[in-house]
Amino acid sequence: MESQLRTKDLITIGSFSAIYLITYVVLSGVLFTPVLYMFMLPIGALLMGPVYMLYIARTQKVGAITIMGFINAL
Repeated sequence: MESQLRTKDLITIGSFSAIYLITYVVLSGVLFTPVLYMFMLPIGALLMGPVYMLYIARTQKVGAITIMGFINAL
């Protein structure tokens, strides 16, 4: 297994980061009320967890998770 990130891996990182971010924004918009806001963490884990697990299974390279973290933090 190669450890360097290729162009295909960078495209995968960008697409999964976009899916992850869109899921978070939609979830935040739906659960914007103060009563439902406390349920955001468990519902977010159920909705964004499979996206993250598919991302990890797809890109098994060193630094891919770090790059996704930086993209989502920006």
